[in-house]
Amino acid sequence: MTTLSALNAFHEENYDVVCPKCAAKATGKTIVNGTKGTYRWPLIRFAISQITCMHCGFNRQLTPQQSRQPDAWTFWYVCGFKGQRIWAINYHHLQFMIAVLAGEITESNMSLYQLALYETWPDTLKLKKNRQELLRLFRQLATR
Repeated sequence: MTTLSALNAFHEENYDVVCPKCAAKATGKTIVNGTKGTYRWPLIRFAISQITCMHCGFNRQLTPQQSRQPDAWTFWYVCGFKGQRIWAINYHHLQFMIAVLAGEITESNMSLYQLALYETWPDTLKLKKNRQELLRLFRQLATR
């Protein structure tokens, strides 16, 4: 069973991305790239400042402007489901999604951050009839 404390901090970690050189799993170092919203409801924007691949040695610094380019990087954990593109920013995020769909974490025992994240999920992810297929897809991604 997955613990809540381990799943609560995935938003503060680096992103798992596809290496632009060898297409292996690389690490995207994240930095805060501005805030928006109000004092009570802040929205923190993250950007990737550096992509590093342990497989081929690729290492590139990115400016915040480059990081926002659609072709600058791609998440490692990406799949399509019923015409929608679904992604996880890193392994812990993917484990959170699996835990929610498997019923290990319910809305009543989510942290405020997790609940806010869950509320942004498209209805397709929340529907009970889709859970088994989504779990299969996400578990395949986890072994990638």
